Amino acid sequence: MLARLYLENSGAAAAAEREAAKDRKIAEMQERMEAMEAMLQGTTKPVDDEVIALRAELDAKGISYHHKAGAAKLRELLDNQEAA
Repeated sequence: MLARLYLENSGAAAAAEREAAKDRKIAEMQERMEAMEAMLQGTTKPVDDEVIALRAELDAKGISYHHKAGAAKLRELLDNQEAA
């Protein structure tokens, strides 16, 4: 009888330790993810108003462009189309 109780309790203790280890791991991963998101926010460049305006003008004229093109390239595409 005592042996059975001992085994049941030791199994419960092991399960509790595994659960606690999982909780620690999840908390650690959440911290790392938050840090990575903060890093990404710092490296991601916001699209400025000029690029938005140039894209709208290109779209209105049916001129295709690369989605990562900057203002200089978008202006060049507009200038080339107007010169043609």
